[in-house]
Amino acid sequence: MSWDLLITFALPEETSSVRKRLGISAACQVGHVTSARVGNLTIGLLPTGMGKRRAGEALDRILREQTAGCVVSSGFAGGLQSGQQAGDLIVPPVETAQSPAWREELIAELKKSGTVRCGLLHTADVALESAEDKARLALESGAAAVDMETAALQASAARHGVPFFCVRALSDLLEEDLPVPLGIWFDETKQRPRPLRLVTWLAVRPMACAAFMRFLGSVASAGQALGLTAKTLCRVVETQRR
Repeated sequence: MSWDLLITFALPEETSSVRKRLGISAACQVGHVTSARVGNLTIGLLPTGMGKRRAGEALDRILREQTAGCVVSSGFAGGLQSGQQAGDLIVPPVETAQSPAWREELIAELKKSGTVRCGLLHTADVALESAEDKARLALESGAAAVDMETAALQASAARHGVPFFCVRALSDLLEEDLPVPLGIWFDETKQRPRPLRLVTWLAVRPMACAAFMRFLGSVASAGQALGLTAKTLCRVVETQRR
């Protein structure tokens, strides 16, 4: 199998708006590529699992046996600068010779429909759940945003000689604590949400419900931004190929 674009995410839930925008009805699973034709392009969506190790291993396994015109690190990220908004897009600066030929044209197109911030993206070993942790990392790293997969994905793409591009949407901001601890709503071993445990946790903490609903709104904004980005990405790449 060969994909024109292999778009990665941490979790299947992050692909929802992208699949809707691209007209892909098939569901996504961690560690598996969902393939589809979008216009004249062959697209692959790969939820790698959360974290550097899982992401790097998943992409390595795929690229050892199959090829891609470009690997795109997509999905959510946490904001590390004041003044950012949920749904803002973060595009890291060029750091290697891996950048695809359409990079600058895509960024220009994305700026027409939303806020695109070019800045460093820090790949963390653990999820940052508090505003205090994010503020500390912001001072130490100078980064605009933080995720848990991109550095490993970029390294994997480089090992296999595949062009690489990253665009992440902000789902939480510098000043915000995550309203629910990661271990409550997400099973890291099985790499899937824990809806029953989440509901039980919120039921005995009614004061947390409002913050959680605001967080869901931010996640929805990030998802919508990713969907529009994927649509624009496919249009730009297809135009470049003509």
